[in-house]
Amino acid sequence: MAGSTQGPNRLRAGLGCIRRLTAGRLAKLRRNGASKSALHSANFPNFSQAGFALSDGLPARNRIEWRAAIHQPKPQLTMDLELPLCIDGLTDMGVRRLNNEDAWWIGELGGAHCLMEPGPGPLHVFPRPGGAPALLLVSDGVGGANAGEVASQMAVSFISSELSRAPASLGDGPAARRAVMAALHGANTAIKNKAAAPEFDGMGATVSLLCFAGGMEACWGQVGDSRIYVSRAGRLRQISRDHSPVGRLRQEGRISEAEARRHPLRNQIDQSLGDPSDHFQPDSGIEKIQPGDVYLLCSDGLCDGLWDREIEKILEGVRTMADVRPAVQLLVGSAKKASGRDNITAVLALVGGAAPPPTTMGARLLRRVRGMIRRPRREPPAP
Repeated sequence: MAGSTQGPNRLRAGLGCIRRLTAGRLAKLRRNGASKSALHSANFPNFSQAGFALSDGLPARNRIEWRAAIHQPKPQLTMDLELPLCIDGLTDMGVRRLNNEDAWWIGELGGAHCLMEPGPGPLHVFPRPGGAPALLLVSDGVGGANAGEVASQMAVSFISSELSRAPASLGDGPAARRAVMAALHGANTAIKNKAAAPEFDGMGATVSLLCFAGGMEACWGQVGDSRIYVSRAGRLRQISRDHSPVGRLRQEGRISEAEARRHPLRNQIDQSLGDPSDHFQPDSGIEKIQPGDVYLLCSDGLCDGLWDREIEKILEGVRTMADVRPAVQLLVGSAKKASGRDNITAVLALVGGAAPPPTTMGARLLRRVRGMIRRPRREPPAP
């Protein structure tokens, strides 16, 4: 019998705690001369949002029932919040190639800080609305010999230069997408014209880019099969879409990751900068960002060596700025050890920022009630 009254007793105890605390807060507000509107808008628990519901037909004191889960509203981050970025990059030739056709670029557009090769430490930037946006670029050249190197270097140089012309426009989502698409089309034309020379015949490049202009959004662009990932709360998600027959099969759920790795067309792409056809169709989009997000841009050499679950595990360990460089080195080193058949490039960005706002009084009270109800019952000592 004692066990059957355990839940209601704890619920009544929790509700009594809430009544005492809220009554004390109201009394304090009245003593301070608060108006009726101030009393009404005081930050007390919102039971309808927190998981309580009225039950008709019960006495007034029992007209609250506990739902299975409490759903707290997520804190809303303002668009003008400044989120610092810690960025680093690394590339490796691999074990089979005689040259490196990958290229990468990180830094502030129009600013003094940028890297195209590892510096003494990661790059710390503070993109803010109206300030210098931060840009991340990875490009994988195709065409062999010197042609691939030239194409990837042209891609990162041309795109970073073009986006530096009007950095203010990158702070607005639709305008940022237009600017990114214009830069990708311009790079495609420039590389296509360069490839008209006999020594650069067949030259092309993939590119993945991510631009942070302040606020809570980032704009991305994609051509080819380099990739953009985000790790949020330990979960890995691919943002970009592979421009390849095998990539589309996997995106449609028709083949698994293991089947994609064995597919005979796994090295074939149907979009690249410098493509001689007239069907150039780059991708772009807007990504909502949150403090603690970890973004990875990489060439296909990294994905060839590491499974998604391995990438996810490495990115899950990136929680502070001190973790960024070791994670980049681990990504590239692990991919080289596992495969190394292609050039390997990784660019990593950790979104910093302040911790979420402190919980409201209502949230604290509800947490106390939940603890009272879920607290295990103490068994009486054995006689």
